[in-house]
Amino acid sequence: MVEYEWQQLRDNPDWVHVLTAYATRAAADRDEHPGTPNQDGSESRTPTDSPEHSAPPPEQAKKSTKTGNEGWVCRLTKVEGVSGNHLSAIHGKLIAFGFLNFELTSRTTGMRYQVTTLGRRILRWLEADARDTDRTSDSDKRAA
Repeated sequence: MVEYEWQQLRDNPDWVHVLTAYATRAAADRDEHPGTPNQDGSESRTPTDSPEHSAPPPEQAKKSTKTGNEGWVCRLTKVEGVSGNHLSAIHGKLIAFGFLNFELTSRTTGMRYQVTTLGRRILRWLEADARDTDRTSDSDKRAA
């Protein structure tokens, strides 16, 4: 089944732009707030973290789990290279194919989105595919 999803993303580059934008924003948020839990529940570590540093008290650890964004990003209303008219439909497709999760948080925050495990895996495959294509193009140029 993953082959079909892979092909859908390859055929719809705007989907890739939106999915990448969410993945990039989530990574930037994690970098901005080190020590918050990752989507898989593990804690992101900063370079100054080391085993000799003591762990935070349990009540503090519980608080950070509840307040961490865990990869959730507020709905993007603009994505470079994607028409605003198509953004809502693209969100729906990414959710339907299992690349993006969503949740309604509150009236003030609204919708939040999170790239799924499948979404992250597909993005890694697309990255690797693009690198392989670049390598092939470079070797073809040298052979000519």
